[in-house]
Parts: sequence; structure tokens; C-alpha cells
Amino acid sequence: VVPQRRQTFNIACKDGPQKLPLMLCPLKTVIRSEGPNYIVLYSDGPLVDNEAAKELQDFGCVDDSHFIEDIWENLAYRIPAMEAVKILGGWVGYYEYNTLDQNA
Repeated sequence: VVPQRRQTFNIACKDGPQKLPLMLCPLKTVIRSEGPNYIVLYSDGPLVDNEAAKELQDFGCVDDSHFIEDIWENLAYRIPAMEAVKILGGWVGYYEYNTLDQNA
């Protein structure tokens, strides 16, 4: 198990499905409903070995360009209502990633 950087976006979609189960999308993206909005998780960083993980202190900032360039088109293809979304906020952190089964 090693750390992997993950960005989380909180988005709103006026005409999106009311309840959306956890849905895995290509490009290391996961989406699920969260109340009236949606949570999108995106793994954008390389895996970090356990020795290097001891030095991790700077998580960086949420980068909306990743959502716009890497995620949005993919979501809109799978859920057409996601063509019109609004990013409400987000956060960045390192999550445990199992290299044996690619489970986060």
C-alpha cells in the first residue's frame, strides 16, 4: 500500500440524476451523488513509495484545469446531463493505494 495523490471535486449539475451510485469511469475517475450535488475523485499523481511518503507535506491546490481537460468530457459522454456542470469546490490529499489490486 502506497500513497497516491487524488483530487476531489464537488460539482453541481441541475439536470443530473437525483441518485447516482458509485460509478467508475476511465482515466482513474470515480463519481457519486452527494446530497443534491456530486463528488468526483480523480487520481492525478504518480504512486509514491513508502520512504518518499515520509516527506509528503505539500498537497498542492485543487486544479480546476484537470476537471475541465481530463474529466468533464468523459463524464458528459457517460451522463449527457453532465455537459453543464459547475465546480463548487474541492480538496487534494494522498490516499492509500493498493498496488496488488489497484484498490484505493
